[in-house]
Amino acid sequence: MTSRTYFEFISDALSPIDGVTFYPMMGEYVLKYREKTVGGLYDDRLLIKITDESEKFFRFSPRAIPYQGAKEMIFPDGLPSPSDLKDLFEKMYAELPEPKKRKK
Repeated sequence: MTSRTYFEFISDALSPIDGVTFYPMMGEYVLKYREKTVGGLYDDRLLIKITDESEKFFRFSPRAIPYQGAKEMIFPDGLPSPSDLKDLFEKMYAELPEPKKRKK
């Protein structure tokens, strides 16, 4: 479970990036950029979805599994600058599927 303190730290760090939102989910937080999932906060760790662009950007970072049964994600060694992350999210955006339409 991700602590409120860690969530606030990461959300403050990413606040300069327009289009970044967090959605709480079972004690963790899904990280979205312009409504597409780019990562999340899991057990006080920022994890980034694996795409061609994120693999290039984080080529030396280890991988981690956010929870049992989930796909592997990138576990950055440190927190990149907001401008670097914005550039990465822009590049990842084109690689990610469109958000699913919610049923009404």
